[in-house]
Amino acid sequence: AGLVGWALYSIYGQRVMRHLTPLAATTYSYLAGTACLIPIAVLEWPWAALAAASWRPWAGLVYQGILGSLAHLWYYEVIRALGPGGAAPYLNLNPPLGVAMSALTLGEAITGAHLAGGGLVLLGIAIATR
Repeated sequence: AGLVGWALYSIYGQRVMRHLTPLAATTYSYLAGTACLIPIAVLEWPWAALAAASWRPWAGLVYQGILGSLAHLWYYEVIRALGPGGAAPYLNLNPPLGVAMSALTLGEAITGAHLAGGGLVLLGIAIATR
């Protein structure tokens, strides 16, 4: 389901790139996502706990806001340059990058299985892009 969602997002993104820059498309998609999440946050999140939250959740929000935005911006650039089919193989970088970020930010151990899986992902991307 996740890959189907990304495929649809990529196909729609190609159409959007005909009319908008990657920066504008990323900005609009983040604004639309924020608008969808605000009502849920109002219903679900205890505001007192949010005000009392430590710096870590806020750092996570800033991290996602900055790096997530850059990732989407670059992905739209790839869609504009290569089309959805050319961009699709790069979605497979999400799991290895997630493992790497968990090692960097949380101190999680990277095992041989992680390295082997990451290597297979890179090999698959190399094959798919040829």
